Amino acid sequence: MALWQILLLVAFVGLIGGVVNAIFTEKGLVLPRRRHLRDCSRILLPGFLGNMLFGAIAAVVVTGSAGPLGELGIREVYDLNVGIVIGALVAGIGGARIVASEVDKRHGIESLRSGAHTLEALAKRMKEQSDRIEELESQIKGLKGGGDL
Repeated sequence: MALWQILLLVAFVGLIGGVVNAIFTEKGLVLPRRRHLRDCSRILLPGFLGNMLFGAIAAVVVTGSAGPLGELGIREVYDLNVGIVIGALVAGIGGARIVASEVDKRHGIESLRSGAHTLEALAKRMKEQSDRIEELESQIKGLKGGGDL
């Protein structure tokens, strides 16, 4: 096989690794979407298509740099072996897992920030309500005291 054919096959196997990673996460096969946060920022959640893309890229990079393909010339013909295919699958799973965990981490941080803003607004509202209750209680005491005279 020509080198470009092998790299194409490695990318395809890495793509499958990305799908495997997506299936075994708690979210499953989720489509990509943008999430708008309360602070008007946006975050891209790549979903399983992102896992596939990053799996393919990781498989080609790892196989091309650390595997036996890194030693080949561009015009050489090479026989594909099982080790390259399995290595590409593992690299695809791992590459997709790394990217997915980074996205989840960023999404978690942004969610925490959004939650902090919500808690801050709730605390402010609770303080206003507490002040209002104290004001009403003092008015009630004033009415009770004035009614006894």
